[in-house]
Amino acid sequence: MSLPPRYCPALDHLHNYVAAMEIELGRLLTEQQAVTRKLRLARAGRDDFLRAAGLPSNSSPSIVPFGTQPLSADLLVLTQAITSCEQALADLKRHIDLQRTKVAAAHRALADYKRQMADAAPSGHELAAARTTSPTGP
Repeated sequence: MSLPPRYCPALDHLHNYVAAMEIELGRLLTEQQAVTRKLRLARAGRDDFLRAAGLPSNSSPSIVPFGTQPLSADLLVLTQAITSCEQALADLKRHIDLQRTKVAAAHRALADYKRQMADAAPSGHELAAARTTSPTGP
């Protein structure tokens, strides 16, 4: 008959830490998806805008030959949104890579602690011997 595992605050803390790191990674990945969708929409809007003006989709807002200021301003806003999204994605990629490293380290720490606990736990033979040589008697 094996003994039930005893509660260990350090092990509980490590499990909670791993879960918190994984939740943060998930949040960052969700944010990355949202920014990617926003970037895709901004690029599509810019391409539609340029196509409607009869220009190639790789035209720069500074060379758009519109006589009206509002059209160039709209294109500039779309281009700034694209640049902003690209920068946000680059920042998120760095944060995600860092968070993945933290998650891996947390998993390693948890595995190491579990291994230490298993190595320190008495074997079944040691438990049986301890029961038979109890100082209080049989």
